[in-house]
Amino acid sequence: MKKKILLALIAIAGLFSTTAVADNSLPINFEQLPIAAQNFIKKHFKAADVATILKDKELLSVSYDVIMEDGTTVEFDKKGNWNDVDGKHKAIPTAIVPAAILQYVQKNYPKQYIVQLERNSNGRYEVELNNDLSLKFNSKFRLVSVDH
Repeated sequence: MKKKILLALIAIAGLFSTTAVADNSLPINFEQLPIAAQNFIKKHFKAADVATILKDKELLSVSYDVIMEDGTTVEFDKKGNWNDVDGKHKAIPTAIVPAAILQYVQKNYPKQYIVQLERNSNGRYEVELNNDLSLKFNSKFRLVSVDH
């Protein structure tokens, strides 16, 4: 009985280790992105400025990382919805930022600009300004915290 349990555990461990090895990032073409992601890039960036696209396959999820020539990165979920736009200390397109958040930043930090915007699955947003200030907003776009 103990041998059967041990063999079963070894088989399960082998299955997970094989799956873990199979999980990785694969380079893909622009046309292989979900349509929503393609449209987002075309609307807010220039498709010609795309340097690399990686399809990240994990055990239970798929995501896409688009890296622009200038270093800006955009992360998309499996449906092509953006999760994170990181300008790498350069301003990101303001059209991406929800109006209430953009207005808050422009009113309260008029000399700063947004360099990163993250949208969480629960509808919350995190904004990083060029002075490394991090602002967190709830799903109703109300400020909930400021980190220096």
